Amino acid sequence: MKLKICGAIIGCLAMVAASGAAARELSPKEKGVIEQAAKQQLKDPDSAKFYWQDYKGGDVYCAHVNAKNSYGGFAGKALLLVGVKTDSKGNITSADVSIRSDNMMDKICTKRGYSA
Repeated sequence: MKLKICGAIIGCLAMVAASGAAARELSPKEKGVIEQAAKQQLKDPDSAKFYWQDYKGGDVYCAHVNAKNSYGGFAGKALLLVGVKTDSKGNITSADVSIRSDNMMDKICTKRGYSA
């Protein structure tokens, strides 16, 4: 019985370690790809402040941006839902960005382990 419990604990720890190992910080080049795609949709792209999260792999990445609106005030953090394409090494090479200030896309991000 003790052997089964010990095996289950080791298995759980291995799964946690494996899932944590996949997340990584974006490189400056990857951030630039996402920023360029996001800024095309903003009223004042030079005012954009990005709030990055670790990339968890796959074809979706989530982060946040706060930028000035047409009245000149900051609009508040909005969700960046990013469809990404990666190269053979897993580096992000292109991005298709949707900026949302409602909760419509939160589930997509939280399902993939990002904070919404």
